Amino acid sequence: MIKTPLLIAVLFLGASYSAWASACVSGDKLSQYIAAGSCTFDDLTFTFSPTSYVASGSVLIPASDVTVSTETVGDEEGLLFNAPWFAQATTTLDADISYTVSCNSCDIDDWSLSIAGISLAPGDAFVDVGETSPDVPSTDWLGVGANSIGSLLTDTTTFPPQGSLSVDKDLTVYGGSTASFITTKVSSMTNLFSTTAMSTVPEPSLAILCLGLVGLLPLARRRFIR
Repeated sequence: MIKTPLLIAVLFLGASYSAWASACVSGDKLSQYIAAGSCTFDDLTFTFSPTSYVASGSVLIPASDVTVSTETVGDEEGLLFNAPWFAQATTTLDADISYTVSCNSCDIDDWSLSIAGISLAPGDAFVDVGETSPDVPSTDWLGVGANSIGSLLTDTTTFPPQGSLSVDKDLTVYGGSTASFITTKVSSMTNLFSTTAMSTVPEPSLAILCLGLVGLLPLARRRFIR
């Protein structure tokens, strides 16, 4: 006779590991990442929701126009978002990207944000990106951008090790108040994370699942003995 409780628990454990093993596909669209829900790149798991991308303003760039690539630079790894984010004179583009990044066998203790492919119309046009997380002290939030005065294209900070981070990245592009043949734009935003060895305390969900399996063993043993 099939031992149903034990079999269900084993199948559940196997399904969980299968879900964890889904790899991030470099070059897929952000809309595909959102539809998939989550994926793993090396030790990092990225989780997206239906509201992970919100476009607003005068110019709307949909998630289907945003390409996502996995990125490794030195000992840091993460995601690169590439799209034709732009604004012409007197118009504004706003794009918000949010997701959760967690480390399967380590903790995250550093993050960086960078932008590239910048062009600015003369005058008061600007590109601004702010990155926040409730899991990181506000003093360690990130900000990059460019305007007529100057630019900061990369920002990075360290923070107390975290098993996961809820990341929110807000991009604003303003085309300026004066008509110009130059379009204000930014073509890519990159998030990279550094990791460190985690404590030996198991994940609560995994620990509870293991205890549940151990608890089923006496029941299975009695049934097999019969």
